[in-house]
Amino acid sequence: MREEGFVSLWIAKVDDAKQLNDVLNLEDYNDDGDRIASEFEKCFDIEHIDSDFVESEVVGSKKRLSELLSGFSYDNVITSRFEQGIAQIPDIEISDFNAVILLYNFRYDGEKIEVLLNKNVFRFVGYVMYE
Repeated sequence: MREEGFVSLWIAKVDDAKQLNDVLNLEDYNDDGDRIASEFEKCFDIEHIDSDFVESEVVGSKKRLSELLSGFSYDNVITSRFEQGIAQIPDIEISDFNAVILLYNFRYDGEKIEVLLNKNVFRFVGYVMYE
C-alpha cells in the first residue's frame, strides 16, 4: 500500500479532535517497545502507517470537498483530482463529515470503505497522485 507520489483520503465524522487523535494514535508502544497498531490501522486492515506522512484535522462541517481540503499539503493539486473521483460516488454527502485524514506516499487498496468506530464514522474516499 505504500507508494510514492500517492495520497489516500478519508473523511470522518467525529465529536472532537481528541477522538480523531485517539483513533489515529500512531505513537503507542507496549512495554517491550513494540509499536501497537492504531484503531484506524486495525479497522482498515493497514499494516503500518508512517506518522511522518499523515495529516489529519477536525475542520468542521463544510459543503464542498475543496473546503475540507483547504490548507492541507498539495491542496491545490489534490482537490480537483479528488472531486473528479467523488463525482463517481453519489452517496457521499460532504456536509455529513467534519474531519480529514490524508496518508501521503500511500495508496490504500483495501476492501473496507466505511467503518463505524466508537460512534465515529470513517469513510475512505480514494487516492490520487499528488505530484
